[in-house]
Amino acid sequence: MAEDIYNPDPLMIEESLEEWVMTKCEDWRDYYESNYEAKFEEYYSLWRGQWDPADSERGSERSRIIAPALQQAVESNVAELEEATFGRGKWFDISDDVNGPLRWTQSHSHRCRL
Repeated sequence: MAEDIYNPDPLMIEESLEEWVMTKCEDWRDYYESNYEAKFEEYYSLWRGQWDPADSERGSERSRIIAPALQQAVESNVAELEEATFGRGKWFDISDDVNGPLRWTQSHSHRCRL
């Protein structure tokens, strides 16, 4: 039983942490490129206000005006999310007095326990 715990599975490929992380990143990039990249590029160009002839619905359209409504909607939504997440002051209300209160020394370069 103990041998099962300490012996690695022969089917597992041993690799370094860097190789494992890079494999995960490459898999994620491949998945993103095959599933989301085209839509992201479309929405990004609309958000930035970049006109593209492919955005025209009819061949007779001549207008190149891009209303800033999409950009404004995204910016206001992001601002609301940031305010809801970060705008409340303290994230944690934990006092650090396990081994006694901390005080700064005269040099302020390190802290000492009282």
